[in-house]
Amino acid sequence: MFSAVQGIVSAATQVVAPVAAQAVSAAAQVLPAVQGVVSGATQVVAPAVQGVVSGAAQVVAPAVQGAVSAAAQVVAPVATQAVSAAAQVLPAVAAVGVVGWGLITLIPSLGSGSGGKMMKAPGRNYRMPRKDFEKSPSNYFRDLRGK
Repeated sequence: MFSAVQGIVSAATQVVAPVAAQAVSAAAQVLPAVQGVVSGATQVVAPAVQGVVSGAAQVVAPAVQGAVSAAAQVVAPVATQAVSAAAQVLPAVAAVGVVGWGLITLIPSLGSGSGGKMMKAPGRNYRMPRKDFEKSPSNYFRDLRGK
């Protein structure tokens, strides 16, 4: 059996080796022609691509500059008007803020945000929101004894 396989491999080698050698020889002969075609194509295509890019830049750059200039002419007056309007409104907004802060500090029930019913604080001499006490009476008395 082994000798039969050796015979088949030997016969295949005798047939394939000359065909492979011819294929390598043909490829070696064709390779310079392929290199020439690639080189010629590069010499023709590269300048054409550079020309297209240069032409596009010459057309696009002025158009972009024009668009930016037109946008600046439209946006600048609008931005100036917006800043002017904000400058006129800002003192009124500041005044409302100061008045609101003054009211909150003068009227404690507005500042605390708790609202609702009030009660005398157990063991203390002031009033407190009922809901704060009802939330957790045990915590209230624990804090009271801890002080």
